[in-house]
Amino acid sequence: MDTIRTVSSITPASPRPLFTGLPYLVTRLAPANGIVYSGGLKPVTPIPDTPELAWRYRLFDGFAKGLNGSGRIVFGDLTKGGREARPAELRKLRGARKNGVPRGLKRCRTCSQWVGQCLDPAPQFSGKVMQVHCLCQNRNLCAACLTPLYERKLNANYFDLSDGEIWHVPGFSALAHECTRGTASCKAS
Repeated sequence: MDTIRTVSSITPASPRPLFTGLPYLVTRLAPANGIVYSGGLKPVTPIPDTPELAWRYRLFDGFAKGLNGSGRIVFGDLTKGGREARPAELRKLRGARKNGVPRGLKRCRTCSQWVGQCLDPAPQFSGKVMQVHCLCQNRNLCAACLTPLYERKLNANYFDLSDGEIWHVPGFSALAHECTRGTASCKAS
């Protein structure tokens, strides 16, 4: 059963959130298609190694190992963020133009990639409205070097005319980022 607690009701032996005084949800249910992960990207500035922070790292690592188990693999959002189309959207967005581009998508004036909302052409996503992003909508930047964490927007979709598919870019794609700031790497060592 889920319960709402405030930080003041947490004992030192139990997990503590990063923000004090705010209510948070304590749940026994884990997300169905994900893992808990930390340490993949370095912070912009060094974080002092304090006893409390070391305790939090150990606590989080134990939590992650217990939740993730072994032999798990990572998938992106298997729904691609889609939602059921309303009747008016089904009428407006059904089908594609002669060139195969789904109705509802248009070319971005800046990067010429496809952008907008459309029905996903893939049969397994029939009747699902998908948000499609172009290249210039990628604002997921490294805090250290201010370059994109990945070539496309994270946790977002893009349309590829060459195969007529809408592709999803999972957030963990950012873990491939190599920082261009000096010789340092944003990847944790």
